[in-house]
Amino acid sequence: MVDKFYDQFGGIGIVNGIAYIETLTLKDLPKTGEKAKFEKDGRMIMSVDTMLRLQNALKKVVDEMADKGIIVPKDKKKN
Repeated sequence: MVDKFYDQFGGIGIVNGIAYIETLTLKDLPKTGEKAKFEKDGRMIMSVDTMLRLQNALKKVVDEMADKGIIVPKDKKKN
């Protein structure tokens, strides 16, 4: 098994019943005031069912982080 780190994601979609998530990595460290530049690293390809299970699992993790105060959901932020 190979572990990979992704800095960002690109396009997400479904083509012919197969879901994909494009993965991006940071090309270079940006200089102060510059925008970060990313390059495509690959795609995560899965069935639509797997993508839905991934979405559900990620939602559970985000909810748990919010419950622990690690993150504050946008709808609960004070302006």
